[in-house]
Amino acid sequence: MKIRYYYQFKRWVEQKKIQRRLNIFMVVWIILIAVVSIRMLKIDYPKILGIFMQEGLVNFLPTPTSTPAPTPTPDFKKEIITLTNNERRKIGLNSLTENKLLDEVAREKANDLINKNYWAHFPPNETEEYAWKFIKNSGYNYLYAGENLGKGFFDTNSQMSAWMASDEHKKNILDEHFTEIGVYAGKGVLQGENTIIMVQEFGTPQSDNYQGSAYQNQDLSINQIKSYRNDTVTVMNNWISARSRFPTDKIDQLVDSFNRQIAFSNQIISDYEKNGRFSNDNLSLWQAVIKMGNESSQLTNELNLR
Repeated sequence: MKIRYYYQFKRWVEQKKIQRRLNIFMVVWIILIAVVSIRMLKIDYPKILGIFMQEGLVNFLPTPTSTPAPTPTPDFKKEIITLTNNERRKIGLNSLTENKLLDEVAREKANDLINKNYWAHFPPNETEEYAWKFIKNSGYNYLYAGENLGKGFFDTNSQMSAWMASDEHKKNILDEHFTEIGVYAGKGVLQGENTIIMVQEFGTPQSDNYQGSAYQNQDLSINQIKSYRNDTVTVMNNWISARSRFPTDKIDQLVDSFNRQIAFSNQIISDYEKNGRFSNDNLSLWQAVIKMGNESSQLTNELNLR
């Protein structure tokens, strides 16, 4: 009798073990089905909203699908400027003139968005003043300035339509105060998304942008610019070598200014060698170089006095 009860009890224990294993198997199976279902939902319902910001106002506009972003062509910039001026002419406003300094500002802003991986006019850990540092550092002396950002639009007509559908972006495009524009369209990875970024920089220069010595100076020569560039490279390398003896932020500020002066000088030299003369854009860039050179000289004097 005891032996029979023992075997009955043993069978009951084995049945319980089997049932427990079946229960575990069912739970695992349910979890696997749930994971697969969630992934299928993500595929069926992609993200369809993105953020455009203008002076703190958040606007929601369509973002791209999973289609790979094409590489923008040089025509993107020309098309954006043409479409902008078309909108302005519709209401009787003056057309905006392309300014090479503002083009450079737009390029630097796009690169900053990609390099620091943020989508706004300034990073989360910065203030609104950061949004204007690129135009201030460029040497463009402005009375009025504005900025439009766009991403995820693979053609210029779609991008312009989106800007015009947003009151704040449209306000920049149709602002009667602006006289000049700079545009950049580039491809990059922003917040994990391979996309196209378009930047519009608007400006109205102070009168000295057009009356300054660079515009009056008929003695400006290509050799003078080459000499200035070479001297700037030498001075920059000296300061880089002395980095350890001075505050890092000040040296970084200096090097950044030197690099911009060198880049602008190279642009002027390249244009001159291609065209055989200085254009108004070249003279504007040279004036910005001199302004930045004066500012960097003041900073080097301050550091030498420490």
